[in-house]
Amino acid sequence: MKTAIAQALLHFGILSVFFLLACRQTKRMPVKEWGLFFLVLLMDYIILMKTPRPSFLSGSSFSWHNKIFEANLGLLFMLLYRKISFREYGLTAKMERGSLKPIVIVFLLLTVLVNARHYISNGFSTPGTESLFYFATMPGIAEELVFRGVLLALVNSAFGKPWKIFGTQLGWGFIIVSVLYGLLHGLTLDGDVKVKFDLARLFTTMLIGFALAWAKEKSGSLLPGVIGHNLINLAGAF
Repeated sequence: MKTAIAQALLHFGILSVFFLLACRQTKRMPVKEWGLFFLVLLMDYIILMKTPRPSFLSGSSFSWHNKIFEANLGLLFMLLYRKISFREYGLTAKMERGSLKPIVIVFLLLTVLVNARHYISNGFSTPGTESLFYFATMPGIAEELVFRGVLLALVNSAFGKPWKIFGTQLGWGFIIVSVLYGLLHGLTLDGDVKVKFDLARLFTTMLIGFALAWAKEKSGSLLPGVIGHNLINLAGAF
């Protein structure tokens, strides 16, 4: 438990720099939304790091239980915190007109870019059936609901989306949640609460985080991000 709490505090502390910059730029101090952001972040880390594996999954190579609980955390928050609409969370299959084509292009390019070094170094492999099912479903569903769904919507609710970049309305949430996604994968704590830092992984996952957040804001839906997220992971399994 202490590792999950310490990691949440570490990441939240780094993100607070961006939060203060956002407060200064927007002349707002949304304490409630920032507190809820930390609460969801903490609960997510506890789920990912402390949820015991059920006995019926003892033979599994993947953390299905963590991702199922993580997805339910996102859905439960959306159902309970109704000051943000389902549409704002991205919980809709309806996409903004003209958004599909650029999103598909970006995700195809990103899939090749992210996995190219792996393919060059190791060649292609044949993943097992469980690996295929897991990467084709769980990471995208669970992480998009929490990160590009709940957390992005909370920051958007706090600061709005004042910037229009290449025809897409973006805000501080786009930056904060994408940086967080990089930190989650590249700056972590082990069981002894010692820092583990992987610069390449941090920047690679941060780049993916920016693409996923952009896809959600461009389309207005989490669906493209779920598919794109799983596509990148699935390609990496080969």
